[in-house]
Amino acid sequence: MTKVNKKTKSVDVQMHIKSSFDFINDHLPDVYAEKVLKKLKYMGITNISAGTIRNVKMRGAEKCNNIPVLTALLEVAKENKKVKEDLLSALSEIKSTKS
Repeated sequence: MTKVNKKTKSVDVQMHIKSSFDFINDHLPDVYAEKVLKKLKYMGITNISAGTIRNVKMRGAEKCNNIPVLTALLEVAKENKKVKEDLLSALSEIKSTKS
Protein backbone atom coordinates (compact mmCIF):
# COMPACT_ATOMS: atom_id res chain seq x y z
CA MET A 1 0.00 0.00 0.00
CA THR A 2 1.27 3.46 -0.91
CA LYS A 3 1.71 6.06 1.75
CA VAL A 4 -0.13 9.21 0.75
CA ASN A 5 1.49 12.43 1.84
CA LYS A 6 -0.87 15.24 2.64
CA LYS A 7 -0.02 18.51 1.04
CA THR A 8 0.36 21.23 3.57
CA LYS A 9 -0.19 24.79 2.65
CA SER A 10 3.02 26.44 3.66
CA VAL A 11 3.67 30.11 3.58
CA ASP A 12 7.43 30.28 3.30
CA VAL A 13 7.97 33.99 2.98
CA GLN A 14 11.39 35.29 3.66
CA MET A 15 11.29 38.09 6.19
CA HIS A 16 13.14 40.60 4.02
CA ILE A 17 10.53 40.23 1.28
CA LYS A 18 7.70 40.70 3.80
CA SER A 19 9.36 43.77 5.29
CA SER A 20 9.97 45.09 1.77
CA PHE A 21 6.25 44.89 1.02
CA ASP A 22 5.45 46.59 4.32
CA PHE A 23 7.78 49.43 3.34
CA ILE A 24 6.29 49.58 -0.18
CA ASN A 25 2.74 49.74 1.17
CA ASP A 26 3.70 52.56 3.52
CA HIS A 27 5.71 54.73 1.13
CA LEU A 28 4.86 53.97 -2.50
CA PRO A 29 3.12 56.94 -4.17
CA ASP A 30 -0.37 56.58 -5.64
CA VAL A 31 0.96 56.89 -9.18
CA TYR A 32 3.96 54.59 -9.33
CA ALA A 33 3.89 52.43 -12.46
CA GLU A 34 5.66 54.90 -14.77
CA LYS A 35 8.37 55.58 -12.21
CA VAL A 36 8.95 51.85 -11.73
CA LEU A 37 9.08 51.34 -15.51
CA LYS A 38 11.79 54.01 -15.73
CA LYS A 39 13.78 52.27 -12.97
CA LEU A 40 13.46 48.93 -14.74
CA LYS A 41 14.55 50.48 -18.03
CA TYR A 42 17.60 51.91 -16.26
CA MET A 43 18.31 48.39 -14.92
CA GLY A 44 18.15 47.07 -18.50
CA ILE A 45 14.77 45.35 -18.20
CA THR A 46 12.38 46.45 -20.92
CA ASN A 47 9.91 43.58 -21.31
CA ILE A 48 7.72 44.35 -18.27
CA SER A 49 4.40 46.17 -18.50
CA ALA A 50 2.64 48.43 -16.03
CA GLY A 51 0.12 45.65 -15.44
CA THR A 52 2.87 43.30 -14.35
CA ILE A 53 4.13 45.90 -11.90
CA ARG A 54 0.66 46.35 -10.40
CA ASN A 55 0.21 42.58 -10.18
CA VAL A 56 3.48 42.15 -8.28
CA LYS A 57 2.43 44.83 -5.81
CA MET A 58 -1.10 43.50 -5.33
CA ARG A 59 -0.10 39.83 -4.93
CA GLY A 60 2.06 40.69 -1.97
CA ALA A 61 4.93 38.91 -0.29
CA GLU A 62 3.45 35.42 -0.38
CA LYS A 63 3.38 35.27 -4.18
CA CYS A 64 6.30 37.50 -5.10
CA ASN A 65 8.40 35.88 -7.80
CA ASN A 66 9.64 38.90 -9.72
CA ILE A 67 12.61 40.26 -7.79
CA PRO A 68 13.62 42.97 -10.34
CA VAL A 69 10.15 44.52 -10.12
CA LEU A 70 10.24 44.29 -6.33
CA THR A 71 13.63 46.03 -6.34
CA ALA A 72 12.32 48.84 -8.56
CA LEU A 73 9.22 49.21 -6.37
CA LEU A 74 11.47 49.54 -3.33
CA GLU A 75 13.63 52.19 -5.00
CA VAL A 76 10.58 54.27 -5.92
CA ALA A 77 9.19 53.89 -2.38
CA LYS A 78 12.55 54.99 -0.90
CA GLU A 79 12.62 58.06 -3.14
CA ASN A 80 9.05 58.94 -2.20
CA LYS A 81 9.84 58.55 1.50
CA LYS A 82 12.80 60.93 1.15
CA VAL A 83 10.63 63.48 -0.67
CA LYS A 84 7.98 63.27 2.06
CA GLU A 85 10.60 63.72 4.78
CA ASP A 86 12.14 66.70 2.97
CA LEU A 87 8.71 68.27 2.57
CA LEU A 88 7.89 67.80 6.25
CA SER A 89 11.25 69.28 7.18
CA ALA A 90 10.65 72.31 4.98
CA LEU A 91 7.17 72.79 6.42
CA SER A 92 8.44 72.61 9.97
CA GLU A 93 11.08 75.24 9.14
CA ILE A 94 8.42 77.53 7.71
CA LYS A 95 6.25 77.09 10.80
CA SER A 96 9.16 77.80 13.13
CA THR A 97 10.05 81.02 11.30
CA LYS A 98 6.45 82.28 11.48
CA SER A 99 6.31 81.79 15.26
